[in-house]
Amino acid sequence: MSARFSLPMVWMVFASLPLVSALAPAAEQTAPPTAVHGTGPVAQPLAGAAGVAPAPPGAVVKRPPSPLMAELMAVLESETQQIEALEVKLAAAPDAMAALAIQRQIEKVKFDTEVSLLRVQATHARRAGRTALADRLDAAVEEMLRPVARGVPIPRSAPTSTAR
Repeated sequence: MSARFSLPMVWMVFASLPLVSALAPAAEQTAPPTAVHGTGPVAQPLAGAAGVAPAPPGAVVKRPPSPLMAELMAVLESETQQIEALEVKLAAAPDAMAALAIQRQIEKVKFDTEVSLLRVQATHARRAGRTALADRLDAAVEEMLRPVARGVPIPRSAPTSTAR
């Protein structure tokens, strides 16, 4: 009996989604901000804190990123710029071989970005005194740059036994 009602119930849920999404903006406008200092999606300073004026209702208070996040965002921005330039070249590629070469360049940019992100994290971990974490991140970079071959046959001498 439950299988008989499951399809109509699923349909009702999906049919009500546009209604829910249409009502969501109105609900967001009328709801007061519920942020508490240091928690939730909108962190606001406490009212009356030393020299800090309270933010207007509904305002998002932006904090500057930490040095680690600023450096990571710079690496990601560089990747985005390189990828966009390569995608323009890819769209104008004259043939499949040229397109494949550009796609390989895109793959290399993404790989290099991943290595850079790990190195930045390792550097900041080392500065913060978290050497164990820095060592694990360095090991991950090393594994990416020099992967251990798995399943490669080991050269062995031919058997010398004649018994069979």
